[in-house]
Amino acid sequence: MSKLPLSGHSSFFMSHYIVVAPRRGTGLNRLVHHDQGNHASKMRMLLLFFLATIVVSSSQGSDLGLSHQIHLLRPQSGNKVPGLSCLSWRLGVETRNIIGWTTVPKECEGVQPYNSTLFNQWVITAKAPALPESMKLYKTLLSLGIKVVFLTGRSEEQRTVTTNNLNHVGFHTWEKLILKASSYKGKTAVEYKSTERKKLEKNGYRIIGNIGDQWSDLMGTPTGNRTFKLPDPMYYIS
Repeated sequence: MSKLPLSGHSSFFMSHYIVVAPRRGTGLNRLVHHDQGNHASKMRMLLLFFLATIVVSSSQGSDLGLSHQIHLLRPQSGNKVPGLSCLSWRLGVETRNIIGWTTVPKECEGVQPYNSTLFNQWVITAKAPALPESMKLYKTLLSLGIKVVFLTGRSEEQRTVTTNNLNHVGFHTWEKLILKASSYKGKTAVEYKSTERKKLEKNGYRIIGNIGDQWSDLMGTPTGNRTFKLPDPMYYIS
């Protein structure tokens, strides 16, 4: 591709498109018509040359030692690819460059089966980190005067530790922190969260955006003006 003189051909096309409207009675109509025929022929030849160059460039890519980093994400003969980190694996799954996988690589966090007891013990430590881009969005929303509501599947008994965790990582201001009450026991996440959104609207709030990493965060009504699904290949909550 780099061998094509693209800038020269671009100026060539522009110069020919400029002279397509001759004045009547000047005798230029036939000249322009003939020139357009030659121009079309040249364009076809150029297109064929362009496509041929693409084919040659693609076939010679491996010979030129080009580095395609996404190839590192592809399994080779079922063996582990050297240098394949958990972050690379996550990127590959989220962009669907890795499909048909059945388990998380054992080196990655979250490979163990879900254990509610261990999870609750981890929640009590109040060490859940903030996602940098979520923090950036949070600060932007506050600067625009938008009221932030946190709606979580954590139980009401975990309110204090959750509040401490939020404050510790930089979330200091919010309109409401809604945790799952015992009355929702046996209800799905969709039922719980959609019901709480209905309560917000009933109390006069207008939901302009709803963000979550689970489809159950976004399904049900009301949904708000816009919904934003964050990628999360690690687990699914119905």
